[in-house]
Amino acid sequence: MADSGRSNQLHRVAFVCPVCDYAFKREPGRVAEDPSDEVHPWRYFASCSKCGMECEQAWWERNLLKAWANSSGPKTEAGKLAVTANLEGHPTPEETRRTRFNAMKHGAYANTATYFPARPGKYPECEGCEYLEEVCPQQVACLKKMELFMQVHVAMESGDPDALNAIHANVQSSFFGVLQDMFRQVIADGPRLCHQAYYYDKDGGLHWVERYNPKTGDLEPVMDYDAHPLLKIIGEWMSKNNISLDDLAMTRKGQEDRSIDMGFIEAEKQSKEQMAGYQERQAKALEDLRDMAERGRQKLREDPVYLEHQENG
Repeated sequence: MADSGRSNQLHRVAFVCPVCDYAFKREPGRVAEDPSDEVHPWRYFASCSKCGMECEQAWWERNLLKAWANSSGPKTEAGKLAVTANLEGHPTPEETRRTRFNAMKHGAYANTATYFPARPGKYPECEGCEYLEEVCPQQVACLKKMELFMQVHVAMESGDPDALNAIHANVQSSFFGVLQDMFRQVIADGPRLCHQAYYYDKDGGLHWVERYNPKTGDLEPVMDYDAHPLLKIIGEWMSKNNISLDDLAMTRKGQEDRSIDMGFIEAEKQSKEQMAGYQERQAKALEDLRDMAERGRQKLREDPVYLEHQENG
C-alpha cells in the first residue's frame, strides 16, 4: 500500500487531449474516486482548452505515481555493496559542475527574479521560446535569462572560462551578423552622404545655406558631403575584435612578419632536431667507450704477463 502522502489528492495535474494532442497542466475540473487503485485511489479529469474534449490525467504522470510508491533501495548486504561500488569515481567534474549549478538556484534565483522577472512576450528571447505559453506565466523569473545568469555565475566562481565558450560563440556570431548588415548598408548608401548645408544663428534659429545662380536667377541649396557614420563604427568594431587585415596577417607587412616568424620556428625546429641528433651521437659514443673499456679490462685479466705478476706478487 502506498504511503498516505501519495494517496492524497493532487492540486495540479498534467493532461493530454486524446483528440488534438494538446498538453496542459492545471487544477482538475473533476475528481473521481478509484478504490481499485491501491497506489493513488483518485482519477482526474479536465476539459481541453483547445477542443473542449474531457481529458484524463496523462499516462506518464500516472506511471510516476506508481513508480514513486514502488521505489525502494537495496535490502541485502550484497545489494548495498553493489550500490556503493557504483558510486566509485563519482562525482565527475561535470557532475560537480551540475550539482553546483543546481545548488546555486535557491540563492541566485532570487537575484535573477529581481533583475529579470517573468514578462511573457516582453523580452527579445520570448520569440520562439518553448516556455512562453504554458510555463512562463507560472514562473517568477525568465527561465532563459536565469539559465544565462547561472552559467556565468558557475564560470566566474569556478574560474573556468571554458564554461562560457558557448556564450562567446553566440555573441561572436551575432557580432559578425550585425557587422555584415552595416557593410551592406554602407554599400547601399555609398561611402558619402549628401545633405543641404545649414547653420544656427545666435538665437538658435535654423538657416539653410543657399547661393545665387546668375544663370537662372534662382537661389540654389549648398550641399555638404560627409563620410557615412557607420564607417567609423565598423572600423572601431574591427579594431577592438582584432579582425583587421593586419591582425589577420593579410597585408604585405603582415605576411612578411609571418614568414619571418615561420622562419624562426623552422630554424628553432631544425636546431632542436640537430641538438637531439648530437645528444644521440654523444650517448652512442659513451656507450662505445664503455664497451672499449670493458674489453680492455677483459684483455688485461687474460694477459699471461699480468697473471704471472699477480701470482708472484
